Amino acid sequence: MRKNFLIVCFFSFLFSWFFFFSDRSLAFFSGDDVLMTQIENNVDSLFLKKRSSEWTEQLLEKVRLVMEQYRDEPAKTDLLEKTLVYIRQKTLYRKNTILKQKKKDFVEQLWSGIVTKSSWIPENCLRKYSFLNQLGVEQDFPTALIVATWWKEWSCRMSLPANGYGVFQITSHDYGTGDFGGAGLREQAQHFIDFARAKAAYYDKANLASGYTLELNYGQFDYRDLRNHAVLYNAISWTVRKEFLDPRRQDYVIGNLWSGANVTTGTISDGLVTRFVKLLEWEVNEFYE
Repeated sequence: MRKNFLIVCFFSFLFSWFFFFSDRSLAFFSGDDVLMTQIENNVDSLFLKKRSSEWTEQLLEKVRLVMEQYRDEPAKTDLLEKTLVYIRQKTLYRKNTILKQKKKDFVEQLWSGIVTKSSWIPENCLRKYSFLNQLGVEQDFPTALIVATWWKEWSCRMSLPANGYGVFQITSHDYGTGDFGGAGLREQAQHFIDFARAKAAYYDKANLASGYTLELNYGQFDYRDLRNHAVLYNAISWTVRKEFLDPRRQDYVIGNLWSGANVTTGTISDGLVTRFVKLLEWEVNEFYE
């Protein structure tokens, strides 16, 4: 008991020093779920006032600095990681109305182009959506793109494919075979995000002279960036130095969107962008409160 008290006092002092702002300081604590609730309450009190995005980023950066200092102490870094996620969730919660409308507008922009309006989505994709949304918030990456890729590559199954490349089919990793749980899904999803960002950095560097960039964030995406991401993720047909990339397989990218068919077989199936739109449509109607 005394040990927990000392930890609380230590963290109160530490975070009061690190998190001092012009109008108040914030005391954080280390420990179990009860102490995590204390952290959440303190964060909630901070957000009673309207906060700018710059202010929030400063707060997040200071948490990261403390994490770096305690990177060799798992218990503390785990708590700090949860704190980062909670702050991001708190920020995004305030923007949910704006995000929902933005996603609704994006769906309406593309929905008329989808040839078959079937809204069926594998149950497992939806069952794990909240779980993956936490990672999306934490990593500032579109949750719908994580799930759409899992859906496209492996039908949202919780078993590893025989080739060992995992549910996102990343050939640089060997995940073995067999079933996996939440930790395995999170690990593979993180590798997917890292892979996607490496591809985006490659595109940005190649198009430095022209100024074209590829940007995918939790609340920021557009058709061109999604399409280019899908091309880079699957296979590019020609040069990367252009605004709209040419896919080797159009059906993988925009199948069932504006009749984007497999040029070899003529069959139409949902492409990655199409699945993203369908998941976004589900988000707008079912995921937000």
